[in-house]
Amino acid sequence: MAGSFKLLYSQEFSSTDTIIVNHSLDRYQLGVIVSIDGSADSSELISSIDLDSVDPRNSLTITLASSQTGFIKIIDTDYSWANMPTPEESAGLPNAINSGDAAAGDLSGTYPDPSVATVGGTLAATIGSHPSDTANPHATDVGNLGAGTLAELNTAITDATLDDSSDSRPPNGSAGGDLTGTYPNPSLSTTTVTAGSYTSADITVDAQGRLTAAANGSGGGTFGQDYQTAISTARSTTTSATFQTKVTLTTPSLTGTYRVGWTSVVDNSNKNSETEVRLQNTTDASTVGTTQIYTTNPTSLRLGASGFGEITFSGAAKTFEIQYRATGATAGIQDARIEIWRVS
Repeated sequence: MAGSFKLLYSQEFSSTDTIIVNHSLDRYQLGVIVSIDGSADSSELISSIDLDSVDPRNSLTITLASSQTGFIKIIDTDYSWANMPTPEESAGLPNAINSGDAAAGDLSGTYPDPSVATVGGTLAATIGSHPSDTANPHATDVGNLGAGTLAELNTAITDATLDDSSDSRPPNGSAGGDLTGTYPNPSLSTTTVTAGSYTSADITVDAQGRLTAAANGSGGGTFGQDYQTAISTARSTTTSATFQTKVTLTTPSLTGTYRVGWTSVVDNSNKNSETEVRLQNTTDASTVGTTQIYTTNPTSLRLGASGFGEITFSGAAKTFEIQYRATGATAGIQDARIEIWRVS
């Protein structure tokens, strides 16, 4: 090789085969010379020179054939290397592209100035021709984009056929899911529930909040349902030690738990005698609550007697009676009342 050089940068290295050089010269074209232990300059020990991947204009790494001590010199050079091919030799290299060679693929013409012939197999002339057919419902899109200008690109994006601000493009096609019919006017799919009014409805609701079953029944709560009452207000008396019936209530067939209550006003003509009163479940031969005992004198002194209990029905009717008797003298009773209603 022949020529002259100007020293731009130097750096010492010691006992290493890898030298990182941060020369900060801001250039790609550099010459590198290695000086080993003060001997003459040489480049024969250099295995490779790699530009830094992050800052290639200011940093490089030199790899030597073996560990050495010496200097690295960065030079500005007009050296010509004997092994560099001439232009005539370059023309014969494999895969070389030379001026006048024909272009191929999506390019046409000759190098160094070929032209774009196709894009992805589509002729460039077709892309720029603004096609309009049923296969391209937005007829101006391809043409605007093919023209390649920002103004035309904006026109394609804001074209009336793409504008979402109008109602000129209603949805169409068959509805699905919970809908039936076709767009733009689909309908809700019908359920098995018959349209109409229901009393105390028992209902079933699906995950979408729709009624899927409805029937007249006990829906809406049970407390207070099936209310019934029997009343006898007139005063009755007895001297019998056997229970006498004052008022009777017979229910229809019921199911559930019911509260059965009773009230009355009693008296007795002798302060040494007693009046007993109770509510009797004659169907089950049992007393609802307890039998109550009162002592009054004179008969104008009257006392309230009452009680209640919870009765379970299992699809059958039951009969209840307010009964009273005298253990001596004359027992009296009036304003007797039985009430029943459902609690669960």
